[in-house]
Amino acid sequence: MRKNESWYKFMKKLTLLITSLSLVFALNFAPESHAESTTNEITTDQKSEVDFNDLPENVKAHFYSDGFSENDDFYQTTVIQPADGNSPAKNQRLVNALVLHAATRKISNTMAYTSYTLVSSNSAMYKAEFSVTYRGKKFNSTVNIPNRFDYNGGVYINHSGSKGYGGVRVTAQVYNGFGAGTVTSTAGGVTLGK
Repeated sequence: MRKNESWYKFMKKLTLLITSLSLVFALNFAPESHAESTTNEITTDQKSEVDFNDLPENVKAHFYSDGFSENDDFYQTTVIQPADGNSPAKNQRLVNALVLHAATRKISNTMAYTSYTLVSSNSAMYKAEFSVTYRGKKFNSTVNIPNRFDYNGGVYINHSGSKGYGGVRVTAQVYNGFGAGTVTSTAGGVTLGK
C-alpha cells in the first residue's frame, strides 16, 4: 500500500512539474500577438487537493494557527498572471504566479471557518479582495497588503437555514505590479444548518 501511495504522489508531482514547464515554455515563446490578449490570467488548472505534508512550512504554520490539523482537507490552485498593458513588467515579458491554498473546518452546526493563504511570486501585492462562497451566499473581505508577497487570512461562514452540505470556494482578486489578477480554489465542503 505504501508503495502505491508513494508512486501516486510521485506521479502527481511529476504531472504538476510538466504542466508548469509547458506553460512557462508556451508563455516565453508565444507570438507577440498572443501577449496582447485581453485576459490577464492563464490558469494551469491545478485545482487539486494537497496532502498536508506537501504544503510549504509557512502554510502549514498558518493552518495550524487557525485550528486545522493533518486530518483536514487542503486545496491549492496556481494561476499564471502575465503583466497587463500598463505594467513595466510587460516590456520585460515577465509572468507572475498566484498561488492560493484553502481549507474549511466546521465550528458548530451553523458556523464554519475557511482559512486561506495567498502568494504572489514575482510582484508584491498592495490589495486583495476575497470572496468565499457557500450554498449561494458570499462572505467578502477586502484587505490592504503593504508591499507583501504573501497574505494569510480567513472568513467565518454562517448558515442557519435548512441543514445541508455545500461546497466552499475562495476567489481572490489580487492587485500588484502586474495589474489585477484572479485566482479561485475550492476549499472543501461542510454541512451546516438546523
